[in-house]
Amino acid sequence: MQKLEERSQGTAATHCPPPYILLMGAPGSGKSAWAMRHFDRSAITGLDQHRGQVTGNRGFQDATPYAVRIQNALIDGRLRFGQPVVVDNTNADPKHRAPLLSLGYGHARPPIGIVFDTPLEVCQARNARRPLWRRADRRFIDETHAAIREQFPVETTLHYSGDFAAMAWVIFGDGMRVSGHPLTSPNHHGHADWLDEARAPRPPYVPATQKSMTFRRSGWAAATLSATD
Repeated sequence: MQKLEERSQGTAATHCPPPYILLMGAPGSGKSAWAMRHFDRSAITGLDQHRGQVTGNRGFQDATPYAVRIQNALIDGRLRFGQPVVVDNTNADPKHRAPLLSLGYGHARPPIGIVFDTPLEVCQARNARRPLWRRADRRFIDETHAAIREQFPVETTLHYSGDFAAMAWVIFGDGMRVSGHPLTSPNHHGHADWLDEARAPRPPYVPATQKSMTFRRSGWAAATLSATD
């Protein structure tokens, strides 16, 4: 699949900037796999990644203040120079989202929120299969999953109104749903093709196999996630 940055080159790229996206979901919900499938590594930033760069241990929480500074500097620079940005954190706490939202609006790049609505038992099972150094605490997964479900219930896909310029939900086993929040201008939402493709008709559902969980395909919004992700 051609990644968004590659497809964005050309006439459309002169009219609106690439998207600024905040992923939201519990550990094990499929955020990182989705981001890696659709974006170049250079576009993806996240606290786990930067904690690992600082200490060699992605889960070493004492390094979080350093990771936050690296993350925010990277976001600020990429937004300033018109590059796509995908923030791969759980992003469940409004206090932690607030500075990320401010960075986007400050650069006239209103953020797009993408929620990963994956069943709690799937998140926990995936987490249990991860190596110890990458494994999240079960209670943290429970709390994060509940917080995101409470703040961004799937039912709001038709009437979302909030801090994000646009919203989408990646539904486990059922592809992507896009909010009915109106698109006042493609300049305010990055390349609007991500929304157009998410709304495009989808082929019949492909049942999951033992080796993979396959979402209904919906352009670049589709994802085939390994059961071990």
